[in-house]
Amino acid sequence: MINDLAIETPLLSSHWKYVDDLTISEAIPSGGTSSLQKDLDAIAQWSSRNNMNLNPKKCKELVISSLRTRPDLGPLCVNGRPLERVSSHKVLGVTISDTLGWNEHVREIVSKASKRLYILRVLKRSGIPPEDLINIFYALVRSVLEYACVTWSTSLPIYLKDMIERVQKRALRILFPALSYKDAIVAANSTRLNKHMPNFSSPCTQHCRAIIDAHEIKVQAPSSLVLNSEMYPSHESHTTYQGNVVISPSGEIIHTSSLFEGSISDKELIKQSSLLPLLQPGDQIMADKGFVIQDILTPLGCSVVMPSFLSSKQQFSKGELRESKKIHILRVHVERAIRRVEEFHFFDRVIPLTMAGSINQI
Repeated sequence: MINDLAIETPLLSSHWKYVDDLTISEAIPSGGTSSLQKDLDAIAQWSSRNNMNLNPKKCKELVISSLRTRPDLGPLCVNGRPLERVSSHKVLGVTISDTLGWNEHVREIVSKASKRLYILRVLKRSGIPPEDLINIFYALVRSVLEYACVTWSTSLPIYLKDMIERVQKRALRILFPALSYKDAIVAANSTRLNKHMPNFSSPCTQHCRAIIDAHEIKVQAPSSLVLNSEMYPSHESHTTYQGNVVISPSGEIIHTSSLFEGSISDKELIKQSSLLPLLQPGDQIMADKGFVIQDILTPLGCSVVMPSFLSSKQQFSKGELRESKKIHILRVHVERAIRRVEEFHFFDRVIPLTMAGSINQI
């Protein structure tokens, strides 16, 4: 669906769109009536006006209910054809069940990743260097096991976590047959999957509203020495624009700031962005060590969570190490979000100064 659907056809239900994939949903109270059929009719009419046809065979209906006797809502129809009612459905690669459990999704990703272990065996026999095999393992196997894990991993029972972990054990046994699993993890510069996946029930993240990090975009160096100094950050080797990327604890990008000259400090960048008005008293912001922003959050009743500073101490305490490790594990997900932004190859090259006036629109 293109972007004017919600503008031309206001929908009564909640809706989410990704490229041509549209999901609509509603919560129906006991004794209430559904408005989904009206929305489906409106979407079908919009499609017809835009010379497109919905395919009822590819549209599914999923009913989620905690009642012992599920309500009879009647079939939903598209252009007079009833939709198939299913007990589970894959939405953007994640299988959602009508029980809201993840058993089926875990079985699918375990099966898919297990089939790819054959590739590792063949390449291992072919004499591929270990460092290349490790990269292939991350690209073809572990990526499957961790796909969208911020959505489903936090509520997995132990037996499902063990199912996923066993796939990695098998993969590392192929790569390092002489090593124990613990040593193979070190050799592959990896971690246990259940340690790497997010755990948002940690005490250090229970009140976390957002995880924040800065991101730089290289820009052509101006001829003016004054402008050059303003755009040259102290920690980079190139003139840049700088902005903040903010994700929710569940991994979605929820805020991006405007871009500013590269010499701007992290504190000033927070002040200039539109993030502060969105915070509420009691919120926590998770940030890296460079974000010394507690003094601007305190008046708002907010706080910042970041790894410990060594400062003048010889070493961290065990408690500081544990908390810093928890924070670093969660901050991986903001790096992933920034990586998704970098997938747009427009940012692979240095931005010319002729585009500086429209950089925030880009």
